[in-house]
Amino acid sequence: MQASPKFSQALRLEMDGILAVLPPVVLRRAGYFLKGKNLRSALVRDVGNAMGIDVQRLALPASILELVHTTTILHDDVIDETQARRGQKTVNRLLKSRIAIFAADLLFSNSMRRLHQWAVSQGTGGRRVERCFHRQIRRVCEGELIQDIRFVKASAPSEADCLEIARGKTGALFALSFLVPGHLRSCSAPELEWLEEAGAMHGVVFQLVDDIEDLAEDTRGEGGAGQLHHWTYASRYWNEVDPDGLDAFSHGGLQAPPEAVRQALKARVEAYARDGLHALASDCPAALEPVLALLRGRTEALLESR
Repeated sequence: MQASPKFSQALRLEMDGILAVLPPVVLRRAGYFLKGKNLRSALVRDVGNAMGIDVQRLALPASILELVHTTTILHDDVIDETQARRGQKTVNRLLKSRIAIFAADLLFSNSMRRLHQWAVSQGTGGRRVERCFHRQIRRVCEGELIQDIRFVKASAPSEADCLEIARGKTGALFALSFLVPGHLRSCSAPELEWLEEAGAMHGVVFQLVDDIEDLAEDTRGEGGAGQLHHWTYASRYWNEVDPDGLDAFSHGGLQAPPEAVRQALKARVEAYARDGLHALASDCPAALEPVLALLRGRTEALLESR
């Protein structure tokens, strides 16, 4: 689906207004996080379209969703000591880690302030969206904490652990992309529950595919060849079938996993996605069938593009 020029313009204006709180020296050096694909905001727009909502109403919450994701990137780059992202040096490398942290916190604070202003102007639906933002952001933080607590152990985590982490740290914000239009359309509790599950499933698939790409293209750390900061779904599986190979990779002696490992991982993720879509189809409320069709297309495109 092609982007609406009016929506894209409104999204950019909202993002620029919120980003203006950052010092110019940070903005000049943080252009890499403005060059993303805006996947989450695009989902907000497309789900809204599928539900018959005027997408212009969605520009502000969609922009805040992207900027909340940006704050997590700034924090993650400090935690993982990432030196480059999207081909550019990170804020923590160009300036200081503490500056990246405070910039993220300032951006988050301004985003929440603007969200509250918008929510008040929208009435009941807007206040529901605001509460939903806080609930899903809490889940992201919980997911990151669980990852750092469980995944620092010497032994590899279980597959269930990996899926739980992905659902929290990534799935929660993807779920917001589905829930924001749902709240503005005053969906019922069962419909909102379905939308949250749909978004979370899509987010998990995105994270698992990204885990595979990190290993296959050796982008983890972008500058620290083979450097593994924590276990992922992909590294856990590689460790299961070829621990010596993963050990060589983690020490820079191997640039990427064998093709057989990558293909097996891809097959497992595809199976997870098929099972998730089947379960969602069986429980889909009639009013949300257009959203299910959208989800199928987006999930298939995601699997085919990586």
